[in-house]
Amino acid sequence: MASWRDVHEFSQPLVETDSEVVSTPMRFANIIRLNKAGEREVVPMRWGFAAKGDKNPSRPKHMHARSETIDKLPTFADAVHEPSHFALSVCRRVRP
Repeated sequence: MASWRDVHEFSQPLVETDSEVVSTPMRFANIIRLNKAGEREVVPMRWGFAAKGDKNPSRPKHMHARSETIDKLPTFADAVHEPSHFALSVCRRVRP
């Protein structure tokens, strides 16, 4: 398990920018991930949920799930029962 220091260091931008970044649903956002070599890299990803079996999930079709049915409907059930090992949060950096 990673320490808080490891988590914090991993979450820091690889490059400093002066622009404010706001990510919203269905738009691309730059995210930090580990590549195949285990190194951090920044890649654009679209915020959303692709339909099950999509051959090209470049435009997610589903975004919202009802708590009453999220574990039963085929669109979301697999993701609920086998969750990912990451969390996505939207951050806005404010400069003093």
